[in-house]
Amino acid sequence: KKNNKVAKEAGISSAETSPNKAGEVDPSGVKDRVKSIYNENWNKLKPEDKVYAEKEFAQLGLWMDRKFKFRNSLITDLFADSTARHFSLRGFYHLFVLSLGFVLLSHPVVSYRKNGRFFDDTFLNTFSKDFFYVLATWPCFTLWSFCAFFNQRAYARGMPTWLMVAIQHSSQALMFFSCMYLVIVNDWGVTHTVFITFQACIHFMKMHSYNEVNYLLSREVRFCKSKGISPGSKYPENVNLGDFWFYMVAPTLVYELDLPKRPHRNYKFLAEKVLMAILTLFAVYIITSEQIIPVFQLGKQITTFEAISRLVLPFLFLDVAMFFLIWENILNAIAEMSGFGDREFYRDWWNMTTFEEFNRKW
Repeated sequence: KKNNKVAKEAGISSAETSPNKAGEVDPSGVKDRVKSIYNENWNKLKPEDKVYAEKEFAQLGLWMDRKFKFRNSLITDLFADSTARHFSLRGFYHLFVLSLGFVLLSHPVVSYRKNGRFFDDTFLNTFSKDFFYVLATWPCFTLWSFCAFFNQRAYARGMPTWLMVAIQHSSQALMFFSCMYLVIVNDWGVTHTVFITFQACIHFMKMHSYNEVNYLLSREVRFCKSKGISPGSKYPENVNLGDFWFYMVAPTLVYELDLPKRPHRNYKFLAEKVLMAILTLFAVYIITSEQIIPVFQLGKQITTFEAISRLVLPFLFLDVAMFFLIWENILNAIAEMSGFGDREFYRDWWNMTTFEEFNRKW
């Protein structure tokens, strides 16, 4: 099962695996990939070096098969590809947009007739405190992420491995400690806490991926040089400010040597995504302030069953709206501004029948 799982992760079917002399199942595709990297130098390796290279690639190089491509998100493809215009999801998308418009138009009118104002600003006042202070943590975390770049730059120039690993984990841990410190000391509410924690997680994952991928590349290069053959990767030329900055602004948590870049910008598409993000954010605020917070404020005045029955539909709408806000609009807008080419931020998670499939595609 373990070998089949490795083969599956490497993009090799179980039919492509064959038992070796020791009776173990070895993905034949791994050998082919190793040979393609070393090319004519493969025959120069000793038998024990070939075994080491195959083992090293199977253990550390499977990430190379997970290539980024020039792709659109599923919803974007519904309008870009004429063959997908009759796909069933298109109708549900229109239904959601109509529901979004209904919320934006009806709730302010009802609120004005009942309370004399278009929306309840109580929730707005809770996160207006320290708003710019919290917003400033975003560029601060981005600047702190450059620790990963300088760490790998120094490692490429001969810094000891133990020191590189120590700097990597200490800098990543310090980001989380600073995040928790700011939340506890300032006694921030849910919105501030979610925002700063979200940013800490994003930058932590970016730093970790950048450190790990470049470490794996350095191992490959050093192994090749020790055997007197030419390495096939761009390391350490890829460790430069331009490459790192594009990785930081690109909407991805996984570093790769050649991230796909689009040379031109579609400003109409960008304006559409920004507008939809703003409208969806307003709808999320209205649903939260008008239908969710009032139920929690009732406390023990209503039963648990009644509270759940009142919150099911608002939370369902909130869940879909947050997905649409972040994964379809915000990430597509960031990708368009940065020129990042791979827009497949999600797959058809709504069709999944198991939690395992849902986690992979969501």
